[in-house]
Amino acid sequence: MQKIITILLLCVPTLAWAQLSAPGANYQMLTTALTGNEDYIFVFYDNATMSLKVEQPDSANAEFIWKKLNISARTLDLHHQESGGSFSIIPNIEEGGYQVTVRNLDNLTAPVDTFTTWVFRDTFRIDEIRVYMNDCEGLQLNIHTTPSFGASYIVYHFQQFLTPPHGGESIIRQIRSVQWTPSVDIYPNVNNPNTSWQTRNLSFAYIDAPPPLRDAAYHLEIIDVFGKSATYTTPVINAIAAKAIITIEEKINDNWQNAGRPPDGAKGEALYELRFKHDRSVNANRYEWTGFANARQSNGDRTVVWTESTSNANAEVKPQMPYNGKIYEGYTPGSYQVRLTVSNNNGCVDTDTVKYIVVEPSKFDADAIPNAFTPNGDNQNDIFTFVRGREPKSMEYINVYIYNRSGGMVYRYEGRSDAWEGWDGRMMGTGSNVAEGVYYYIISGKGWDDIEYNTKEYSGYLHLFR
Repeated sequence: MQKIITILLLCVPTLAWAQLSAPGANYQMLTTALTGNEDYIFVFYDNATMSLKVEQPDSANAEFIWKKLNISARTLDLHHQESGGSFSIIPNIEEGGYQVTVRNLDNLTAPVDTFTTWVFRDTFRIDEIRVYMNDCEGLQLNIHTTPSFGASYIVYHFQQFLTPPHGGESIIRQIRSVQWTPSVDIYPNVNNPNTSWQTRNLSFAYIDAPPPLRDAAYHLEIIDVFGKSATYTTPVINAIAAKAIITIEEKINDNWQNAGRPPDGAKGEALYELRFKHDRSVNANRYEWTGFANARQSNGDRTVVWTESTSNANAEVKPQMPYNGKIYEGYTPGSYQVRLTVSNNNGCVDTDTVKYIVVEPSKFDADAIPNAFTPNGDNQNDIFTFVRGREPKSMEYINVYIYNRSGGMVYRYEGRSDAWEGWDGRMMGTGSNVAEGVYYYIISGKGWDDIEYNTKEYSGYLHLFR
């Protein structure tokens, strides 16, 4: 069974007094033997001098026999032998498998220590990063390395390798982790972009959700299984794709405020005044807007009710809505949809859609009509008008008639609901103050959805105090 080995080695055997080490090694680990003891693995980076050292601290007169594994012949050939002293070093060695036997010549009955080990030189590097594809859909960067991504270190376990049937092979794969880092934010104004490509694939990066939206250089760091880091930074790569992003603002008390996108649209009362911006769109220079009505019809039919095109990135688009033969800057009751299509000189196109703009049916709350006011000039309740916060915003027009107790009309208004400033307690035509007392009002009107409000609920008595 093949396994990827990631166990760190402390290099202190528990069953022998002798100790094996590799001075200057950059990484140490163990094989995983099928049976018996494990072999040591020592790794040196790049051009470091490779050597092995074995110590027998309990003896000043030890014998050291070094052998090197001949893989093709499946034999252990003598590499170096010496005696005397408490340690032995074999310098400037080649990659491969080694065995060292340590014998205490002062105590021939003492156990003989035997170590088996593998020595590797890790020269992993990134040779090049090539742009394999760069278009409106995405950017693919291919990684070229030495050794290639398919390369692996094959390690044999001495015990199984030298004892028929031969086996014990273990594959140590070359790559441990990949990390890409763009030089700038390549996803400006994008919420929750997919960034899994930065750590996911070992041989290429494909950026497509969304594609890069800003020119950037890409820095790559690869760490192999032996902890060696290799880096590479590309030249600046041009961003090709365009990204459409709609911003919605609504008019509240003559001020424009961000309407947000909950959950993917906006909701309000007629005339619902909205304006749209595309200034957060990225890498585009042409902007086309389309407004649809009947966006919630079950059969999917939609009617285009307004369009606008511009090359001005900072333009503010206000829908021009037809209604009863007139054009208004605002939405009447119903359901709407808005689509922004952007493009650039690379031929890339992207769209963003506000799925639903819901304008509620008209409503006129009779409780919005007060029953008293005090036009005495103290700026407190001086005007007979709708209760604040309950104004019938969804009314196209209203008619307000006020009569005295004799039935004479003292005030009249006919016009847009949002243009009515209220009655200040003066006689129409003369401008003189009317007397304190009880007056009778009749209010009627029609909503932006052509619903009429003219029942007795919108008439009653009004008390005027001074």
